[in-house]
Amino acid sequence: MQNQLLEKIHTHTAQVAIIGLGYVGLPLAVAFAEAGFPVVGIDVDDRKVAALQRGESYTCATWLMHHRDRRM
Repeated sequence: MQNQLLEKIHTHTAQVAIIGLGYVGLPLAVAFAEAGFPVVGIDVDDRKVAALQRGESYTCATWLMHHRDRRM
């Protein structure tokens, strides 16, 4: 099992899930997506989720807008 996980990490096929898309989780999710991993973001705040689905940033991080069409 460990070898399978390491292979998925090495080939960037491991699915990454980030729980909480705040000021720590959102940049982390973007970093994994930029590295080529498929990413799922989970948050209980419907406003955050809706904003991200529209491609809008609810933070002042303008870099998110540049990267919104990545693998997230």
